[in-house]
Amino acid sequence: PDKIEFDEYDYRSVHCLLMYRPSNTFIGTVRLILADPQHSNLPYPIEKFDILRRTSRDKMWKPPRTKLAEISRFAVSKQFKRRRGESLFPHGITESLNEIDWHTIKRWYPHITLGLFQAILHMSRQHGVEYWYANMEPSLIRLLSRTGIKFTPVGPLVEYYGLRQPCIGVVENILDDIQNIRYDVWEFITSEIQVTIDSNITN
Repeated sequence: PDKIEFDEYDYRSVHCLLMYRPSNTFIGTVRLILADPQHSNLPYPIEKFDILRRTSRDKMWKPPRTKLAEISRFAVSKQFKRRRGESLFPHGITESLNEIDWHTIKRWYPHITLGLFQAILHMSRQHGVEYWYANMEPSLIRLLSRTGIKFTPVGPLVEYYGLRQPCIGVVENILDDIQNIRYDVWEFITSEIQVTIDSNITN
């Protein structure tokens, strides 16, 4: 009713808004849900589905809770979803976008998506995050993988504001993949940027 979204995870989250500077318009948002500073064993949203397929021998399943975060509220403003079908997805990525040859059609390059991912990396570095949970639409997973941003699916598709795939990723491994597959993307994501990020967990 008051047009403010708030949930049980916001008190332990950090948020970032992406601004389009020519018009001073906010065009995207993302948050990172961190471990509770007092009760690190409290579950993340993705864990509440109780569907994660864990492999005990894989080191990514044994991260310290304080170094684990979940990517959440990854969304692009409707004003910047002008192509057919884009408004159907929070991130603005459509199946047709995944079929485009990015090397020849530069205008399709997902600058907003990469800008949000850049913010995720900077927030993670500020808070010592080394592992990411993410619950993403399949189309976004495919798009990110083409830039080298590769997550590992760890469960079946679930209904969570649309069909989403539970995933996990080791930050260091993802960055290595990006550097090897798309050095230009790695250079952009890891570059110094002008950001204003709340350094404290939201109260």
